[in-house]
Amino acid sequence: MSEQDTLTVNEAAALLGWKPYRVYGALEAGQLPGKRHGKMYRLPRQEIERRALELRTQAERSLEAFGLLAKVAEASREHWAKRVAAAQQALDAACGVVREKYTFLVAEQKSGGIARKTITDYRDALTQLQDTLRELEVLDKMAAVLDGLDAGAMAEADAVRKVAVAALEARRDASGR
Repeated sequence: MSEQDTLTVNEAAALLGWKPYRVYGALEAGQLPGKRHGKMYRLPRQEIERRALELRTQAERSLEAFGLLAKVAEASREHWAKRVAAAQQALDAACGVVREKYTFLVAEQKSGGIARKTITDYRDALTQLQDTLRELEVLDKMAAVLDGLDAGAMAEADAVRKVAVAALEARRDASGR
């Protein structure tokens, strides 16, 4: 191999976006190809350039994945916010119907009689209110689960993003040399 076909540790570190000590560690662990020439290592240029390209590609994919994950999380939050808002409106409406039916029930009772239809309407309104409350309870539990998932997913996505940003910054530094 000629000197044009090989890189020094510092040159390889610059291309990979690593510190030289990391390149030395990878060489000694057998994770990077290279041969020792006296006190210096020489690494095959093509292999290091290929690995640097892989690292950049992984970093770019990670950033894309982070962006997609953030969009999915936001869409999920919007979806559940709409569901909760709709359930809250249904609850408000059910409460209004119960109040109205209760008022009719009390008025009929004061007038000396209660119509069977009024009692049935009141019972139906209470059933609707109970159903709405159950739905809100389910949505509340689902929101708690999603909050936990969102927190885990966002922590994982943030870790991926940090790695990707570091790799892209290293690439920028290496290409600036």
